[in-house]
Amino acid sequence: LLDEISGEEIWSGMHYMSGKEGSQFIAGYSGLIIGLRKAVSMGAKRLIVESSTEFVINQMAGNWKVKSEVIKPFYVHAKDLCDNYFEEVDFELIPADEGLGDVKALFNEAMKFQKSRLPGFLLS
Repeated sequence: LLDEISGEEIWSGMHYMSGKEGSQFIAGYSGLIIGLRKAVSMGAKRLIVESSTEFVINQMAGNWKVKSEVIKPFYVHAKDLCDNYFEEVDFELIPADEGLGDVKALFNEAMKFQKSRLPGFLLS
């Protein structure tokens, strides 16, 4: 999570998931949900969600329908967080090679050590 004004990192974490059905899609939504829940706990009211994960951005922005029964619960949870805890949430697609250095480093660390690091966060 970054402060838009200062550009300062406010919080970061990583969550390791072992292989599951639709894991690429579940991982995309899980990351979004973790970020949204942390932003809620920090009292954020306006968010810009940037991601290179095209399906999450387009589904959350309402451009694409969610057809998968596996993904629907994740989408519904993320949508509920956006609609009920924030005044405004914008979704922006960014190129995979742009601005993802820290994200790639967290991904590589999670995969290498097969563990999560979510400071100040309880998964439920």
